[in-house]
Amino acid sequence: MCLAAPAAPAPAAPSAELSTVYRWYVVYECVLVNLVGFVTLFFQCELQAGRAAFLKAFPQWAGVAADSLFGHYWLQGDLNCATPAARCLTYMVAGWLMIAGTLQIFINFDGLRRRVFPGDWDCPRGVKVACMYAFFVCDWYWVVLMWAFRATIGWQQIVGSAVDIALRLAFAAKPSQQPRRHATTKLRRLN
Repeated sequence: MCLAAPAAPAPAAPSAELSTVYRWYVVYECVLVNLVGFVTLFFQCELQAGRAAFLKAFPQWAGVAADSLFGHYWLQGDLNCATPAARCLTYMVAGWLMIAGTLQIFINFDGLRRRVFPGDWDCPRGVKVACMYAFFVCDWYWVVLMWAFRATIGWQQIVGSAVDIALRLAFAAKPSQQPRRHATTKLRRLN
């Protein structure tokens, strides 16, 4: 009878949990980019009508201030609502923002996803990094569009996108800082 030696325990894999800094970045982006973007685009025509009524009642206000107050962050003037085609495209982009935010939440926040899908497991680190790079590529695609159509895109959108892209650049340049490792993995390396 041959007895096999007990197998050594498998080394702990790095946690796929987000670093605190990246966690706050994803929360920022999901709220201030995806949620605010979805709401302001979905109701863009109504917000522009409110802006026009506001400026009629308060002509001393600058148009730029009224734009910011009424969520007119996207295109210059009334381009979002000028034609049925433009309105349709506005709704399409609003839907994309909602989908992008939902994907970021469910990919990057394992605990929240498990509340909705109790039998689910942690999303692998590679999926989270791939998600981050996909959004990074999307950011740069948006930069190209803003440059090509700079007379069409609102200044708030250009500035907001530049800030968001600059923030994500730190994570894209060094994705190894994105996930946090379990304390046991760190201790094992010290021994």
